[in-house]
Amino acid sequence: MSMKKQLRAAVAAPFKTCRILLLSFTFFLVSVKSYAHHVETYIYSCVTPGQPMQIDANVVFADADTWYRWQYKDNSGVWTCFVNGVNVINGVNFTVSGATAQNVANDAPALNISSATSALENVLIRLLMRPGAEPCNAPAGTTYGGDDIGIYETKYLRLHVFGNAALCPPNSFLCEGNLLFNAQGYYGGFESKVFDPLTSTYTNNNFGPGIASSDFVFGSVGATYMDINNPFAMSGGFARDIAPHTGNFQLVVQGSADPAGRAWYKTVSLAANTAYAFSVFAARVDGSNPVITLKVNGITVQSTDMSVQPVGNWVRISGTFVSGAAGDAVISISDSQAGGVNNYTLDDICFRQCLNCASLPLHNLVLNASLTGSTVGLKWSAENEMNTSNFIVERSTDAVNFTSVTSRPASGQTNTLTNYQATDGIQAVAGASVLYYRIRAMDNDGRYSYSNVVAVRLNKKAGIQVWPSPFTDNLNISYNAAGAGKVNVSIVNTVGKVMASSSFSVSQGVNQLNLTNLSKLSPGIYFIRVTDQRTNENYIHKITK
Repeated sequence: MSMKKQLRAAVAAPFKTCRILLLSFTFFLVSVKSYAHHVETYIYSCVTPGQPMQIDANVVFADADTWYRWQYKDNSGVWTCFVNGVNVINGVNFTVSGATAQNVANDAPALNISSATSALENVLIRLLMRPGAEPCNAPAGTTYGGDDIGIYETKYLRLHVFGNAALCPPNSFLCEGNLLFNAQGYYGGFESKVFDPLTSTYTNNNFGPGIASSDFVFGSVGATYMDINNPFAMSGGFARDIAPHTGNFQLVVQGSADPAGRAWYKTVSLAANTAYAFSVFAARVDGSNPVITLKVNGITVQSTDMSVQPVGNWVRISGTFVSGAAGDAVISISDSQAGGVNNYTLDDICFRQCLNCASLPLHNLVLNASLTGSTVGLKWSAENEMNTSNFIVERSTDAVNFTSVTSRPASGQTNTLTNYQATDGIQAVAGASVLYYRIRAMDNDGRYSYSNVVAVRLNKKAGIQVWPSPFTDNLNISYNAAGAGKVNVSIVNTVGKVMASSSFSVSQGVNQLNLTNLSKLSPGIYFIRVTDQRTNENYIHKITK
């Protein structure tokens, strides 16, 4: 597996301090508990719409007779085994490879999902393992990595599809310019912790001199914290299936009765008379009800009562602070609930300068559309709606001239991602071959911004055929275009890198396209991606060389 091999080729960095050595040694002891067959970390990359998604896993203590099967949990709330071929996730078809493998020691298959869309957002992933037999729907007491054997070792990954590469962590979720990032990684998201499969040890740079600290003790007894994947591994009283907000790790906290106890804090340098944004994603892990509080130099900039949130629901808590004179300041996160002793988890901490903290822009405005009979179903999401009045659904038959068809009022939520939906009866425009939709988000002051434009094809369904496969030097592509325009054709490897690309002019109907001079590509699996510039549609086809 390409990503896994790159990781295993890396040389483990030296431990920076005695404290980090202690943390790494503790995690090594945890990793060699009596439980076998478990995942230490997932390997993944930032993915944007239309790109293939690949997920791999660092597996330890899995013998040569091990069978593997990837699982997902979408909005249905049910864990479902992936199959090679078409999988329906949140109502959308995705072509998958690497869903299963067998009789390999410590080497799970790389899961490949073609052409990512927002339907994968917040979907949970895990890896099942079973000695000598299929782990999917296996008898009780036979499977690792799920809800059966070694449940404290189960690891989860939450999928994200970012609007563009500039939004990838640590810039994601309104945090461009995050100051909690250094050469070792994004310690504000607790991802600066590297597992070396050659030695089965971690190098932890989430805490330490010049990075961050805690008033609590690393461990699982008393007022403690652990930067781990699964809160259940810290305490059997914590809920299962709480994946980190992003990445492999989150900061799980068992609270203290001392209201001054800080779960996380750091000294930062502030410029004079400058506005800063401070935020964190937080979730409850059990029935206790923390009040998550953000402070700068002891001054509360935001405080949120988590008792109204379901256990496991990530909420973004944010506040602003304007400095006076230049100098150092201590930023901290704690539980200010009277009496304390509450439990919670934190992830994706952000501290950054901002030019207009009083009115942060609408974020993550993403639209999806689908056709059912003579009705188009529209779903969109938005975040940080503090100044948003309403959302107007607009339709076009030529992708140029749009008219409004319906609207929805904004929820006004500022800390969470809100989902909306609407329908459009299309009997009056049924003669069109393609309809185009977008969302116009109206601000209270009359300004507006647009979502992405999505195309809904009413007839002459497009598709691609690619041959030969395996190929050597040339590839032939048949593309059925809805109208005249241009298409971009790319060859993408399994980690999303574009290896070759060309642009073609097409006419309405079936077009024959040809890619040449491909002999320099290494043998392996690739994806052909055809992007229609007129309709913004993407088509993915898997090929081998």
